[in-house]
Amino acid sequence: MYKTGFALPAAESSPADEDYRGTLQQVPNTAEREEPSIRAGMRVTGIRLAPTKDNWHALRIASRGAAKYCNLMMRAKYADALKMRAPAGFVKADEKNANMKYVRSTSKDDIGSAVYVACENLVTAAWNRDGKRIMAGAKMPQWNENNALSIHGHSDRDKSGVKIEKDDSGNYVARVQLLKATHELGNWHEIPLHKGKGNSHKSELLEQFFAGATPIKQGRIKIKPVSGKVILELVHPVYREVYPAGYRHAALSNISGSDVERLVLRVRIADSDVGRPDNTHVDFTSRLMQLKKLKAKHDEIKRRLHCQIGRRKGHARAKRKKIAHLSWDNICTTTMHQWSAKMVKWMRTQGVGTFSFLVAGGDWPAYMLKDMLEYKCKDAGITMVEASLDDGAVSKSLKSALKKQQAKAKKAGDAIRTLENYIED
Repeated sequence: MYKTGFALPAAESSPADEDYRGTLQQVPNTAEREEPSIRAGMRVTGIRLAPTKDNWHALRIASRGAAKYCNLMMRAKYADALKMRAPAGFVKADEKNANMKYVRSTSKDDIGSAVYVACENLVTAAWNRDGKRIMAGAKMPQWNENNALSIHGHSDRDKSGVKIEKDDSGNYVARVQLLKATHELGNWHEIPLHKGKGNSHKSELLEQFFAGATPIKQGRIKIKPVSGKVILELVHPVYREVYPAGYRHAALSNISGSDVERLVLRVRIADSDVGRPDNTHVDFTSRLMQLKKLKAKHDEIKRRLHCQIGRRKGHARAKRKKIAHLSWDNICTTTMHQWSAKMVKWMRTQGVGTFSFLVAGGDWPAYMLKDMLEYKCKDAGITMVEASLDDGAVSKSLKSALKKQQAKAKKAGDAIRTLENYIED
């Protein structure tokens, strides 16, 4: 056992074999006998749409108008922060937020009220997040026609700009307020949902949207130009029961000393844990190895596509589109979501109340896993504490990572010296 009090699992005979000896050990939690509390959170549900020709025309007008409005409103925010004077004739020169009011009065074009209100909320959130960095010289965020179209929702279904309804055939459609009332295409548009497997398992949630049991706070329409898909992202509240957390402490850390880097989630063994097993852990080593192999395969595919780019202009453009579509970040995001969900679910069964992230990093996105564990632990009632450098597990992980970097640097230096000697000879 380490000095930190965590149980060290036995070495694996084969790293590729999944070791889940700790998952079946249901440790009783005395705190779970209390009544659970209801906690509200926000979730985003993506629904694929199948727009008609008329829908495409309205979507293009609204998306381009929304992109223009967001970009101009962001620059108006910047101008107001610098106290620049707005053009005369529209608003008073010394009025507060004069540039934003000028953009609001002149740049709405054909977008509807639900769209420009959502766009202003989007810009305000971006400015609150990055405003100080922008004032210090960082680039402003830029919206384009594929990601700028947002629609304001409401807890009252009658006042919402995005709704889920049914057509005459009983099929679900998305009814959205895209354009202004005086536009020739009309302001409300019904877009059919895509009839595929992606939407089939969401029928229960769609029925809640239709009945008004679950309000839609916001809708975001994403247009993917490469695949031609149109995704409607619905932001809605979720309510779930959260039991009080236990008293045990868990930690996720690297374990070195073997040929393979191991990633293990362990529970601290306390004096009060009478009769509980000392190997309470979950081993994620094989998953980590699989992710690294997938990264090597992903890089190999991208290198092969780069080599296949020809001299013809159209051929090169098509290959570059395929390369841009192979996003490693999307693969990592899905994998880290799955890992973090499994970790939090297992910690709840073990009666964990506090959790430490002791991973020193490496050639995989540990930072992404940490960010996802933070909000998932918060939703589960588990307190995530910052790791201290005085902790034995942290210092051991850092020393191991430092030794690996030093070994790589030494190997690279030896190779350079060998080449220099070969060139001189």
